[in-house]
Amino acid sequence: GTGCISPTLGTGWISSTLGTGWISPTLGTDWISPTLGTGCISPTLGTGWISPTLGTDWISPTLGTDWISPTLGTGWIYPTLGTGWISPTLGSGWISPTLGTGWISPTLGTGWISPTLGTGWISPTLGTGWISSKLGTGWISPTLGPGWISPTLGSGWIYPTLGTGWISPTLGTGWISPTLGTDWISPTL
Repeated sequence: GTGCISPTLGTGWISSTLGTGWISPTLGTDWISPTLGTGCISPTLGTGWISPTLGTDWISPTLGTDWISPTLGTGWIYPTLGTGWISPTLGSGWISPTLGTGWISPTLGTGWISPTLGTGWISPTLGTGWISSKLGTGWISPTLGPGWISPTLGSGWIYPTLGTGWISPTLGTGWISPTLGTDWISPTL
């Protein structure tokens, strides 16, 4: 095809089989190929390509690593934001040094493991639950109803069959039941 070797621009070519490409000391290496797709290797921007088979990827020293793949979905590895992905099979997830670990999955539901918020999940089968050092342990279940174990509030639950009950270090133990009535055991009352 057509080619040039320049001391300032570098080496370039336009080929019907290889496509268009150049190797430049300032711009780096780039190519537009009908088989490989479009790619570049730059000393400042990093390495990236757009391929019909491999998808879109780049590796940047500042932005981190990203990819958009027809099979793997979309993902990124950032030095500041952490690791994340959007996958048609796995759902959305992230591993961040500040936000912790989280995921949004069509099968597992939504969950997170955070150093500040604790562990939580929103599941279509298990319901909503959390384990937090500040809030304590709680859950909202379609079968068991809402419940919590808190270092300040004590233990409590709201059951659709048993009614409402609590075990508190200050209020004592009590429950309000449609079948059993209202009862409490209190150190003060």
